[in-house]
Amino acid sequence: MRDEINLQTTKILAGCHTLAALLKDSPEFVAYQKAKEAVGKNEQSLELLMNFRTLQMRAQVAHLGKEECPALDKELDDMYFTLSMYPEINDFLNAEYRFSKLVGEMQKVFAVELGVEQAAMELSHLN
Repeated sequence: MRDEINLQTTKILAGCHTLAALLKDSPEFVAYQKAKEAVGKNEQSLELLMNFRTLQMRAQVAHLGKEECPALDKELDDMYFTLSMYPEINDFLNAEYRFSKLVGEMQKVFAVELGVEQAAMELSHLN
């Protein structure tokens, strides 16, 4: 029995490596990596992006705590608008969005195939 479990686990992990290789070659990931490198080469862009991420985290924590934060939300929206005027940051944010959308679609496929989509939907309504 233990050998069967190990063999099945080995097959699953091999499939994960195959999937990771496919993702690595996907246009979404390639664009994300290219945009990430471009932002990383520009210290000002990188600092602006890091400040934006910090603000995003503050907003997410506040929203998870069910806090209303209109000033924080406005600051985040304003900062996003400002960042969108920087071509390399805008490219990065768009590429990141497209890649994360692909990963989200993969999660949906797994949920449906495993029959846990209803449980996932129920959990998302708890927030």
